[in-house]
Amino acid sequence: MLVLRYYHQLSERETAEVLGCSPGTVKSRAARGLAALRTQGFLVTVSEEKGRSDD
Repeated sequence: MLVLRYYHQLSERETAEVLGCSPGTVKSRAARGLAALRTQGFLVTVSEEKGRSDD
């Protein structure tokens, strides 16, 4: 879902069509996936990245 949505830059509707689900499912699952990646340290927010460069 994240690859289709962000790497391939598909809209929520387009991603839903490819996966055969609703746009709401795409939105909620993408949010959960991004949260999991942040929790595991694979993604950082812009403000976190700026704080690291100041060290």
